[in-house]
Amino acid sequence: MILPRKLRFKIAEFARSSLGILPRNYREIYYCHYVNNRFATAKICHLKQLLLILSLATLALTACHRTPDIEVPITRCADMPAPRASATAFAYAGKGYVFGGRDSAGTLSNHLWQYDPAEDKWQDLGEAPLKPRVNALAQPVGEYVYIGMGFNGHVYNDPSYLRDVWRYAPATGEWLRIADFPTTNTVRPVSYAMGDQLYVLYSSGPGFSRDIHRYDPVSDTWTCLPDDYHRAKAGNGVFGATCQNRCFIGGGFNTANLDQWWEADLTRDHWTKQRAIPDGARFLSGCTANSRYIYVLGGRYWGGALTSGHLYADILRFSPETNEWETCGTMPYGGAENLIAFTIGEHIYFGLGEDIDGHIHTQLYRIE
Repeated sequence: MILPRKLRFKIAEFARSSLGILPRNYREIYYCHYVNNRFATAKICHLKQLLLILSLATLALTACHRTPDIEVPITRCADMPAPRASATAFAYAGKGYVFGGRDSAGTLSNHLWQYDPAEDKWQDLGEAPLKPRVNALAQPVGEYVYIGMGFNGHVYNDPSYLRDVWRYAPATGEWLRIADFPTTNTVRPVSYAMGDQLYVLYSSGPGFSRDIHRYDPVSDTWTCLPDDYHRAKAGNGVFGATCQNRCFIGGGFNTANLDQWWEADLTRDHWTKQRAIPDGARFLSGCTANSRYIYVLGGRYWGGALTSGHLYADILRFSPETNEWETCGTMPYGGAENLIAFTIGEHIYFGLGEDIDGHIHTQLYRIE
């Protein structure tokens, strides 16, 4: 028998929290159970009932990991020399790049790292002329990459939401500051390149935003597109990617976990709802695409005020051709959030990020 998904996680979360604080008198332990589609509590009076709960918890912890529909081959690459979470990644001219993020001590970085897949080696390109930050923008457009925005301070402190944006030329290593982003919603922006223009949307900050801003490099100006109220819901940790010249966006958190998935025609501001993200809503996931699929890796499910929820270890992929999702593997280092993902050729690279205990990773993997 497969228990309802929400019940599995409730039991698992209760077991994890309870096993560390079991009172000497186990007769006073409470457990969750399912009654008339609602959760209730009951007091354990006998050891037999305690063992039942532990058995259910074991079942729940096992059931939380869905068997993949297929198993894609995954290869471990060279570890990045510095651990990073909440960094930003992009690919350019056959190489991967990682900017910013924070290390195991919580120190924010403004270093730019380059990964060469041919040599399987990392190179520290040094400090960028930006303040250290997390959750920044990094979007290639033509021969340049636009890097900036993000966060480097304390919540609700406007100066901590960084508005500066820079144009980086990987071929020469030159940096040029362009017009600042027009609002303080600068955290975790989703971005797309369309022609020579940059689109930045669904960034968060002091609040959640579903604004779409377009940057014109000729006039060095930002334009906020009118909202027709038919867009995806705003939230923290929304993610997206471009596949087959089509833009997709979804997930996130806004008072609740969001399983939304949309196609966005940004030139017309026309939005089409797609099949929802399976196996539960998520945010803080890695997301990238090759010519056939969009990949969503890991992320967090927030469990509400009484629990921090859990992290996903699964690898999902979405086919724009069929509007279908499938689970295609499991991340070798387990559940993770605030990870990176980028694409070189047809290969998907992912890694870094942090686990449920806040341990920050250095691993990089490639999906063949």
